[in-house]
Amino acid sequence: MKNATLYFAFPLIWLITNASSCRTDPPCNCKSYADISDEMKAFINFQKGDYWVYRLKQDTTVIDTLYCDRLEKRENDCGHDISDGNAVSCSYIYRLALIHSNADSFPHSNLKPGQGGAEVFTAKIGSTKEVFEVTTRKIQRVGADGAATGGPIFWLPYNVGEKYTKTSFYQIVGQKIDVSIVDNIYTNCTLTKYKPYYQWEVGKRTLDSIYLSPGIGIVKYNLDTTGYQTWELIKYQIKK
Repeated sequence: MKNATLYFAFPLIWLITNASSCRTDPPCNCKSYADISDEMKAFINFQKGDYWVYRLKQDTTVIDTLYCDRLEKRENDCGHDISDGNAVSCSYIYRLALIHSNADSFPHSNLKPGQGGAEVFTAKIGSTKEVFEVTTRKIQRVGADGAATGGPIFWLPYNVGEKYTKTSFYQIVGQKIDVSIVDNIYTNCTLTKYKPYYQWEVGKRTLDSIYLSPGIGIVKYNLDTTGYQTWELIKYQIKK
């Protein structure tokens, strides 16, 4: 009798399990959306017509201008978008696309020479913190050609010396820094450095040090490429 009970139980369990796995989740009915803080918006809330002119410190004749192509503000309902998997449900996600004038001289990104391309930044509310990411960075792995990837370069709240997660590529190492470039002084900057977690990651073709200024964005950054590069912001226009 016990065996007969087991024989009947197994099909019943199978039906229940598979029925539940085939069931689709109901859509999120978001009555409102959580927004990033004004402090975070200061790093991404730019508009078409804004631009940033950078000069290569090692050769001041080389200039690269980043133009704001678009800023998207998207409603994240259930957080099922793989690229934004750590964004909380019922929240806004911001995407900022910046176009290079001189992509050929900017080898860190997955941009094709002579074809321009966009640097994409994302700001969102993560599971534990607000996070600001660059999503077109390229790393070089030992024995490989490199892979396009992304990584948090700023988050709120933060403590100096911490990473966004244990395995993140970047670590905030300084705050309230004044950066002097030509005749400009950029105040209250944070400094984020590339700190690889795995031994097979090396700093080839990647953003190594990033100085961020509220309301302006990146004012200085280093690239660890085939030759070390430092790019400095010498001029910008930002509409308020």
